[in-house]
Amino acid sequence: METLLPDPFVGRCGSVFRTQVTHLADADGNPIALDTVVMPELVLKVARRARRPFLAHEAWFYEEMESLQGVTVPRCYGYFHGELQSGLSVNMKGWLESWPHQLNWFDEPGNTRVCVLLLERVGGLTEPGQKPFPHREDLVDAMEDLTCLSIVHGDIRWENILHATPDSSVASASTGAGIMCPRHQVIHHYRFIDFEDAYRTNMLKQRIQEDAKDHLDHLLDMMEDGFVRD
Repeated sequence: METLLPDPFVGRCGSVFRTQVTHLADADGNPIALDTVVMPELVLKVARRARRPFLAHEAWFYEEMESLQGVTVPRCYGYFHGELQSGLSVNMKGWLESWPHQLNWFDEPGNTRVCVLLLERVGGLTEPGQKPFPHREDLVDAMEDLTCLSIVHGDIRWENILHATPDSSVASASTGAGIMCPRHQVIHHYRFIDFEDAYRTNMLKQRIQEDAKDHLDHLLDMMEDGFVRD
Protein backbone atom coordinates (compact mmCIF):
# COMPACT_ATOMS: atom_id res chain seq x y z
CA MET A 1 0.00 0.00 0.00
CA GLU A 2 1.17 3.50 -0.78
CA THR A 3 0.47 6.96 0.61
CA LEU A 4 0.32 9.86 -1.87
CA LEU A 5 2.53 12.77 -0.90
CA PRO A 6 1.49 16.42 -1.43
CA ASP A 7 2.53 18.83 -4.22
CA PRO A 8 2.11 16.65 -7.33
CA PHE A 9 3.47 17.56 -10.73
CA VAL A 10 0.49 18.58 -12.86
CA GLY A 11 0.58 18.04 -16.62
CA ARG A 12 -1.62 17.61 -19.65
CA CYS A 13 -2.67 14.02 -18.97
CA GLY A 14 -3.11 14.36 -15.23
CA SER A 15 -1.05 14.59 -12.06
CA VAL A 16 2.05 12.69 -10.95
CA PHE A 17 2.24 12.04 -7.21
CA ARG A 18 5.25 10.95 -5.23
CA THR A 19 4.41 7.99 -3.04
CA GLN A 20 5.52 6.51 0.23
CA VAL A 21 5.26 2.73 0.55
CA THR A 22 3.68 1.89 3.90
CA HIS A 23 3.49 -1.90 3.65
CA LEU A 24 3.97 -4.76 1.19
CA ALA A 25 2.23 -8.08 0.63
CA ASP A 26 2.78 -11.04 -1.67
CA ALA A 27 0.26 -12.37 -4.21
CA ASP A 28 -1.55 -14.29 -1.43
CA GLY A 29 -1.86 -11.23 0.80
CA ASN A 30 0.87 -12.24 3.23
CA PRO A 31 2.77 -9.20 4.61
CA ILE A 32 6.37 -8.60 3.59
CA ALA A 33 8.72 -6.64 5.84
CA LEU A 34 9.85 -3.43 4.14
CA ASP A 35 13.43 -3.83 5.37
CA THR A 36 13.77 -7.13 3.48
CA VAL A 37 13.02 -5.69 0.02
CA VAL A 38 15.00 -3.23 -2.08
CA MET A 39 12.47 -0.71 -3.37
CA PRO A 40 12.96 2.29 -5.66
CA GLU A 41 11.07 5.50 -5.11
CA LEU A 42 7.73 5.31 -6.91
CA VAL A 43 5.33 7.79 -8.48
CA LEU A 44 1.67 7.42 -9.34
CA LYS A 45 0.41 9.04 -12.55
CA VAL A 46 -3.33 9.72 -12.21
CA ALA A 47 -5.23 10.49 -15.42
CA ARG A 48 -7.91 13.08 -15.93
CA ARG A 49 -11.26 11.73 -17.04
CA ALA A 50 -10.82 12.87 -20.65
CA ARG A 51 -7.25 11.51 -20.79
CA ARG A 52 -7.84 7.98 -19.52
CA PRO A 53 -7.49 6.39 -22.98
CA PHE A 54 -4.16 8.18 -23.37
CA LEU A 55 -2.88 6.76 -20.08
CA ALA A 56 -3.91 3.27 -21.17
CA HIS A 57 -2.12 3.94 -24.46
CA GLU A 58 1.01 4.93 -22.55
CA ALA A 59 0.78 1.80 -20.41
CA TRP A 60 0.65 -0.33 -23.58
CA PHE A 61 3.85 1.27 -24.81
CA TYR A 62 5.64 0.64 -21.53
CA GLU A 63 4.78 -3.02 -22.02
CA GLU A 64 6.14 -2.87 -25.56
CA MET A 65 9.33 -1.24 -24.20
CA GLU A 66 9.89 -3.79 -21.45
CA SER A 67 13.46 -4.37 -22.68
CA LEU A 68 14.21 -0.65 -22.24
CA GLN A 69 12.69 -0.21 -18.80
CA GLY A 70 15.39 0.90 -16.40
CA VAL A 71 17.66 1.56 -19.39
CA THR A 72 16.22 4.50 -21.34
CA VAL A 73 12.68 4.71 -19.88
CA PRO A 74 11.43 4.34 -16.28
CA ARG A 75 10.36 0.97 -15.00
CA CYS A 76 6.60 0.52 -15.05
CA TYR A 77 4.88 -1.53 -12.35
CA GLY A 78 1.41 -1.64 -13.81
CA TYR A 79 -1.70 0.11 -15.02
CA PHE A 80 -4.65 0.03 -12.63
CA HIS A 81 -8.22 1.31 -12.71
CA GLY A 82 -11.23 1.11 -10.45
CA GLU A 83 -14.06 2.95 -8.72
CA LEU A 84 -13.50 5.26 -5.79
CA GLN A 85 -15.38 4.63 -2.56
CA SER A 86 -18.54 6.58 -1.94
CA GLY A 87 -17.88 10.16 -0.89
CA LEU A 88 -14.54 10.46 -2.70
CA SER A 89 -13.90 12.29 -5.97
CA VAL A 90 -11.05 13.32 -8.24
CA ASN A 91 -10.05 16.99 -8.58
CA MET A 92 -7.53 17.32 -11.42
CA LYS A 93 -7.86 20.93 -12.62
CA GLY A 94 -4.27 22.00 -11.87
CA TRP A 95 -2.77 24.38 -14.39
CA LEU A 96 -5.91 24.29 -16.56
CA GLU A 97 -7.45 26.88 -14.24
CA SER A 98 -5.65 29.38 -16.48
CA TRP A 99 -7.87 28.30 -19.40
CA PRO A 100 -11.50 28.41 -18.10
CA HIS A 101 -12.94 27.62 -21.53
CA GLN A 102 -11.35 24.16 -21.32
CA LEU A 103 -12.41 23.27 -17.79
CA ASN A 104 -15.78 21.82 -18.87
CA TRP A 105 -13.78 19.22 -20.84
CA PHE A 106 -11.27 18.34 -18.11
CA ASP A 107 -13.18 18.95 -14.88
CA GLU A 108 -14.20 15.93 -12.81
CA PRO A 109 -17.46 16.70 -10.94
CA GLY A 110 -19.02 13.56 -9.48
CA ASN A 111 -16.33 11.40 -11.04
CA THR A 112 -15.68 8.13 -9.19
CA ARG A 113 -13.51 6.19 -11.65
CA VAL A 114 -9.73 6.51 -11.44
CA CYS A 115 -6.98 5.22 -13.75
CA VAL A 116 -3.35 5.21 -12.65
CA LEU A 117 0.09 4.19 -13.86
CA LEU A 118 2.70 3.13 -11.28
CA LEU A 119 6.25 4.07 -12.27
CA GLU A 120 9.66 4.34 -10.70
CA ARG A 121 10.66 7.89 -9.87
CA VAL A 122 13.53 9.24 -11.94
CA GLY A 123 15.51 12.48 -11.79
CA GLY A 124 14.92 16.09 -12.72
CA LEU A 125 15.30 18.31 -15.76
CA THR A 126 18.48 19.60 -17.37
CA GLU A 127 18.97 23.33 -16.91
CA PRO A 128 18.82 25.09 -20.32
CA GLY A 129 21.75 27.20 -21.49
CA GLN A 130 24.53 24.66 -20.91
CA LYS A 131 27.04 24.37 -23.74
CA PRO A 132 27.65 21.69 -24.67
CA PHE A 133 24.50 19.90 -23.55
CA PRO A 134 25.60 17.38 -20.88
CA HIS A 135 26.08 13.88 -22.29
CA ARG A 136 24.51 14.89 -25.59
CA GLU A 137 25.72 11.89 -27.57
CA ASP A 138 24.50 9.57 -24.84
CA LEU A 139 21.01 11.06 -25.16
CA VAL A 140 21.10 10.55 -28.93
CA ASP A 141 22.07 6.92 -28.34
CA ALA A 142 19.19 6.51 -25.88
CA MET A 143 16.80 7.80 -28.53
CA GLU A 144 18.23 5.23 -30.94
CA ASP A 145 17.19 2.52 -28.49
CA LEU A 146 13.59 3.64 -28.90
CA THR A 147 13.72 3.84 -32.67
CA CYS A 148 15.21 0.35 -32.90
CA LEU A 149 11.83 -0.87 -31.63
CA SER A 150 10.14 1.16 -34.43
CA ILE A 151 8.69 3.45 -31.76
CA VAL A 152 8.27 7.18 -32.30
CA HIS A 153 7.88 9.11 -29.05
CA GLY A 154 5.62 11.75 -30.57
CA ASP A 155 6.25 14.50 -27.99
CA ILE A 156 9.98 14.94 -27.42
CA ARG A 157 10.51 18.15 -25.50
CA TRP A 158 12.42 19.47 -22.51
CA GLU A 159 9.90 18.29 -19.90
CA ASN A 160 9.92 14.72 -21.23
CA ILE A 161 13.67 14.12 -20.87
CA LEU A 162 14.68 13.48 -17.28
CA HIS A 163 17.91 12.46 -15.62
CA ALA A 164 18.40 8.93 -14.44
CA THR A 165 19.00 8.47 -10.72
CA PRO A 166 21.43 6.10 -8.99
CA ASP A 167 18.50 3.91 -7.86
CA SER A 168 16.52 4.19 -11.11
CA SER A 169 15.82 0.48 -11.25
CA VAL A 170 15.04 -2.25 -8.75
CA ALA A 171 17.77 -4.49 -10.13
CA SER A 172 20.47 -1.94 -9.34
CA ALA A 173 19.11 -0.01 -6.35
CA SER A 174 21.33 -1.88 -3.89
CA THR A 175 24.52 -1.10 -5.84
CA GLY A 176 23.74 2.48 -6.86
CA ALA A 177 24.41 1.73 -10.54
CA GLY A 178 22.09 1.83 -13.52
CA ILE A 179 21.25 -1.02 -15.87
CA MET A 180 23.70 -1.47 -18.71
CA CYS A 181 22.24 -0.75 -22.15
CA PRO A 182 22.56 -3.97 -24.16
CA ARG A 183 22.99 -2.05 -27.43
CA HIS A 184 25.55 0.55 -26.41
CA GLN A 185 27.13 -1.18 -23.40
CA VAL A 186 26.85 1.96 -21.28
CA ILE A 187 24.62 3.20 -18.47
CA HIS A 188 22.53 5.96 -20.02
CA HIS A 189 22.22 9.27 -18.17
CA TYR A 190 18.64 10.05 -19.23
CA ARG A 191 15.13 8.62 -19.23
CA PHE A 192 12.34 9.47 -21.68
CA ILE A 193 8.88 9.84 -20.16
CA ASP A 194 5.27 10.56 -21.27
CA PHE A 195 4.42 8.13 -24.07
CA GLU A 196 0.76 9.08 -24.42
CA ASP A 197 1.42 10.33 -27.99
CA ALA A 198 3.79 7.52 -28.98
CA TYR A 199 3.18 5.30 -31.99
CA ARG A 200 4.78 2.44 -33.88
CA THR A 201 5.57 2.73 -37.53
CA ASN A 202 6.55 0.44 -40.38
CA MET A 203 8.98 2.95 -41.85
CA LEU A 204 12.55 1.81 -42.38
CA LYS A 205 14.41 1.99 -39.07
CA GLN A 206 17.14 4.08 -40.66
CA ARG A 207 14.55 6.68 -41.64
CA ILE A 208 12.99 6.60 -38.16
CA GLN A 209 16.41 7.10 -36.57
CA GLU A 210 17.33 9.94 -38.91
CA ASP A 211 14.05 11.77 -38.29
CA ALA A 212 14.30 11.28 -34.52
CA LYS A 213 17.92 12.45 -34.44
CA ASP A 214 17.12 15.58 -36.49
CA HIS A 215 14.27 16.45 -34.13
CA LEU A 216 16.35 15.79 -31.03
CA ASP A 217 19.36 17.72 -32.36
CA HIS A 218 17.12 20.73 -33.03
CA LEU A 219 15.72 20.55 -29.49
CA LEU A 220 19.18 20.24 -27.93
CA ASP A 221 20.52 23.15 -30.00
CA MET A 222 17.68 25.28 -28.66
CA MET A 223 18.35 24.14 -25.10
CA GLU A 224 22.03 24.99 -25.44
CA ASP A 225 20.94 28.52 -26.43
CA GLY A 226 18.71 28.72 -23.38
CA PHE A 227 15.35 28.03 -25.06
CA VAL A 228 12.93 25.20 -24.38
CA ARG A 229 9.84 24.00 -26.21
CA ASP A 230 6.84 24.09 -23.91
